[in-house]
Amino acid sequence: MLRFFRVAYVRARPLGSAADSAHDDERHDRQDGSYPHGSIGSLPGHRATGAAGLVGYLLNSAGLAGAFAIEYTLHHVFPPLGGTTIDGLLSGGTGRAFLVTSVVLIAGVLAFGVAAPRSGALPAVAIALYAVGMIPGSLRNPVPVPVYLAGLVIAAVGIAWMSARLWAAREESAPLQASGA
Repeated sequence: MLRFFRVAYVRARPLGSAADSAHDDERHDRQDGSYPHGSIGSLPGHRATGAAGLVGYLLNSAGLAGAFAIEYTLHHVFPPLGGTTIDGLLSGGTGRAFLVTSVVLIAGVLAFGVAAPRSGALPAVAIALYAVGMIPGSLRNPVPVPVYLAGLVIAAVGIAWMSARLWAAREESAPLQASGA
């Protein structure tokens, strides 16, 4: 299924330079199922997470994008509007979109939290910190602001730890790639 998404992505992209096209053809014609460096598939342990990992990744990404859109709306669109206008928006489609975004983000965080430890590539405690922190981070309006912000700080610690682990894994594999092994 991941191969389908890779191929669909390349076919849906606007055409670039001839070098880009040749590089894309080389990447997607590989018979060994390997992935280009920097793609989702190049992360350590990506195959061990299976479909749950892919679903978690996609839902988490969509939920985070939606959360950024909500924050932008709250800080840059709503302030000049009157209170009755904001109330009307939140009681209609905008409020439902905010709710769906929260549900998608929570589902993605939980799926990621369940699937990621199976890969063994990330520290389990860092994954738990991210998942525990993002639950109140997903529930911006129903939880008190200090709980929301504390959740984001806890999630940030988990993200930093996971990033450090992936960075270290990348550094460890760099000599192998440079030597051609």
